[in-house]
Amino acid sequence: MELMVSPTDKSSGEGPGSSDSAGQAEEVVSMSEVMAAVEEASQGKRVQQSFYISEAAKDRLRALAYWGRASVLAEIQRGEEVDPSYVLPSVAGGVERGMWWVILEGERVLNGGKPFPPAPAKLPTGPSAEGVERLRDFQQKKHSRRRAEEGEKDG
Repeated sequence: MELMVSPTDKSSGEGPGSSDSAGQAEEVVSMSEVMAAVEEASQGKRVQQSFYISEAAKDRLRALAYWGRASVLAEIQRGEEVDPSYVLPSVAGGVERGMWWVILEGERVLNGGKPFPPAPAKLPTGPSAEGVERLRDFQQKKHSRRRAEEGEKDG
């Protein structure tokens, strides 16, 4: 089985390092920025947190944590250069790196790269972005049906 350690394939047109429609490279948070944030945060208090995620994401992260080490070791033995920062210390380490990427990228896009103020102790519940889209689609279809029914009555 061939395992690849190549997080950014600029030739594929997808993922970090890809070009937008104007042909310019997108700015994205780098692995070095993520690792610096992880390192800085590791000096603070650690807390346990539970989240529901898809089974596919859980399985792939576990596989990366397991097989990533073997892949990097094999590449090193072959004398190839490899970036060891993609080797996960654990599944939790992968989750934290992913969270820091989302945090840093979200702050970059939505707040000029600065942290947002602290959130309230209890966050309001509500629909996800996908839920909002489903609600919007439902409302549009509902209004379209109503207009069609009114048009039939008038005609």
